[in-house]
Amino acid sequence: MANFKAAAGIIFLLTSPLANAEVCGGADDDYACCDAVTSTANVTCAIPANNKYLFSLRRFGFENSDGDITWTGSETQFDAASANIGSTMGNFVSGVELPDGTYVAVRPELKLTFTINGSGLSTTDNVACTTGGDQAGDLSDVYETEKMDFPTCEAEPNAFECDTGDGYMRIRDDQLGNFTISSTSTSTIDFKFDVGTGVLFTANGGACTFKSMGFLDATLTLSN
Repeated sequence: MANFKAAAGIIFLLTSPLANAEVCGGADDDYACCDAVTSTANVTCAIPANNKYLFSLRRFGFENSDGDITWTGSETQFDAASANIGSTMGNFVSGVELPDGTYVAVRPELKLTFTINGSGLSTTDNVACTTGGDQAGDLSDVYETEKMDFPTCEAEPNAFECDTGDGYMRIRDDQLGNFTISSTSTSTIDFKFDVGTGVLFTANGGACTFKSMGFLDATLTLSN
């Protein structure tokens, strides 16, 4: 367990024992799991990146109610499919000083290139879906292929996800709600990662063909 020190209060970063849980198709049912479709369905399906989901954080920010961001960390690679994602994530943000105040969002910056690896699932007609080892991907390409919005940070600086223009994306995540740092506060942020949509396939023509890297679901909760 690592902590980062506020000016007068302390926040602890933890991860759940199920930090790298795998809900096939995604925690929000974004895609059908490949084991629920046939190999002739002509659909995009997903399997968990159960062997590897490497991503890099450039820095991690905390935005206060005035819009000011306190940044911590330097570029570090993590494996969301690994059981030790908790300790490495905690170490990444240790030592930052947060000024007293009310905080409204966290602002991680992620590198757009990822490495994923998934296997072990088949379609309902027993066609295996596997990456065949490590596969590298660029998230901006996936957004384009899947027809998802990905504005520039210059145009939409407060978008949930935006393109910084130099190979990274910035996230504005307010799921923690507002929280206050003061001399009497001791808060805990708990991270849960789900790699269940980590690999996308095309199930069609009697095959389950690797399509691209998929997505990482992250859930944050705050307790005092």
